[in-house]
Amino acid sequence: MVAGVLSARLAAQQLADQVEVRSAGVYAVEGAKASAHGVELLAAKGIDIRQHVARGVVEQDIQQATLILVMEEKHRQSLFHYSPMDFYKVLLLSELANEHFDLRDPYGYNKAAYVTTLQTIEKILDIGWSNLLTRLAIQTK
Repeated sequence: MVAGVLSARLAAQQLADQVEVRSAGVYAVEGAKASAHGVELLAAKGIDIRQHVARGVVEQDIQQATLILVMEEKHRQSLFHYSPMDFYKVLLLSELANEHFDLRDPYGYNKAAYVTTLQTIEKILDIGWSNLLTRLAIQTK
């Protein structure tokens, strides 16, 4: 959901050509499609994530990235072991909004859990948008 919302916001601000958004999981169920609840909630906002297929993060992803947003502190810790030299690129999503909390994956939970997670994602991006753009070195028009 984060990749979908982030991509849509970048496109809406005509910044999509400056950032490549990728999604990869530390504990991904390789090949899994986006959950029905996530697809439904984002579709209601005009965001299509039906083509999403889960994949695990690999060292090359970390090395090529400018910024890596993780949902949970344990994800950040796991990425350190993939590529310690690139650890400075890893940021807990909530830190964009100058907070520090884990955002649990709602996968396997009911729709209400997805609604709550999506609301939290949107709030973090609302508050932390300028922080994100600064970290990505994006100049707005």
